[in-house]
Amino acid sequence: MRLRLITLIAALSLAACAPQQQTIDISRYFSVTEVAPFNVRGRGTITGQGFLRQSGGGVVTCAGDVVYLAPDTPFTRRFFLIVAEGNFPILANGRPSQLYPNAFRISKCDAQGNFRFSDLAPGKWVVVTSVYWLVGNRQQGDLLLGDTEIIGDETAQVLLSDRNRI
Repeated sequence: MRLRLITLIAALSLAACAPQQQTIDISRYFSVTEVAPFNVRGRGTITGQGFLRQSGGGVVTCAGDVVYLAPDTPFTRRFFLIVAEGNFPILANGRPSQLYPNAFRISKCDAQGNFRFSDLAPGKWVVVTSVYWLVGNRQQGDLLLGDTEIIGDETAQVLLSDRNRI
């Protein structure tokens, strides 16, 4: 009983010292005009893979993790940087998937860390995923952000790795 009480007091003390997460309204940065060209279905495709190298040389992929795809706009970059800082970006007027339904896409990495998005309009796109693993009881890894461009109906490939950490 005494050990549980000491553990609880220690946990509460640490929580009080932890930085507070913020909810940040970024609605004013969203521009319907900037995303309008991406709201049409196109014939482009983005394929890719997400992984990180461990300090011992092992490779961990984004297997099973969510992959986000969005138009490369100032709003998108701000949105994902706020997420990377551990805060919560919100839009007073809805979720990104409501404001640009054909442009904001969500997928998952397969067992090898591969992902694919199709029916994309030409333009510059941002791809974000995460790669995390446990060492003991400590989480390691990071969010990865990369960009690519689709010209016409081509297939673009993006590789998210150590240099794409945000």
